[in-house]
Amino acid sequence: MSQRIVSFVMSGGSRLWPLSREDNPKQFHDLSGDGSMLAKTLRRLAARPEGQTPIFLIASERHADRVHADLAGIDLAGGGPLFEPTGRNTAAAVALAS
Repeated sequence: MSQRIVSFVMSGGSRLWPLSREDNPKQFHDLSGDGSMLAKTLRRLAARPEGQTPIFLIASERHADRVHADLAGIDLAGGGPLFEPTGRNTAAAVALAS
């Protein structure tokens, strides 16, 4: 039986003062001019040479529109976004991923 690696990206937090706010957290900032930090992370995962491995993104439901915009054009290899109705910090996102 072959095993596949499944990637989970936890998209949360707002600690990039003074740029970040609740409605515009750090993962959506474009600090280098070539896309948000979230989009760059997802592109790096999608480009791995190991083959098709699903990529899932865990994010707040309140940022769903922004997440979908950042996902445009990125092949998540059968994965996709998972939205939390209420942020519960890292432990809940890890539990959802497992």
